[in-house]
Amino acid sequence: MKKFTNLSWKEQLLYYAYGKKKKEINYLVVNPNSKGITYAGIKEKKLIIKPRIIEKLDYKHGLNVEFLLDLNKIINNSLFAFESIQRDDSLVFVTKEKTSENNPIIFIVAKDKQADNFEVNEISSIYDKKNLQNLIDRSLEQGKKAYINPKKEKEFKNSGFNIDLNKEAKKNKWIKKDNKELGR
Repeated sequence: MKKFTNLSWKEQLLYYAYGKKKKEINYLVVNPNSKGITYAGIKEKKLIIKPRIIEKLDYKHGLNVEFLLDLNKIINNSLFAFESIQRDDSLVFVTKEKTSENNPIIFIVAKDKQADNFEVNEISSIYDKKNLQNLIDRSLEQGKKAYINPKKEKEFKNSGFNIDLNKEAKKNKWIKKDNKELGR
């Protein structure tokens, strides 16, 4: 068998979910280069997730292996991201996915972490967020940066999230769209 982390995301996840050696797995590689989220200033490095996050998704948030099988696609199709108000090294990514209660699913990426003597980006949490607009508003009020996925701009505009891009860009001069800052 190939080295575990050289397997595809789906192969790793299924091996982890149904394999017998769970305790030997320190992390799973969701994406080899984080390319789908570089629009938010993330460097191209392996994007990993630790087993405890996967376990928590199922028992605490009701997101099972079936959801996780599409995680790489969900991550690459995130609508936008904004800097975390809790951790300076992290960004909050908003997906178009929603729970049965219509709560958006978000994931947090901690940048430039260490795993097996190399730098990675780490998914430190995934969950559904009630009142996401409140978190977005607080972040913007605190001067945190927001980044629109240029491939999802139309979907972002139709997502129902209330971010006046032109107003925020003029006020804070940091919202990025198509890798260009607005309002300059």
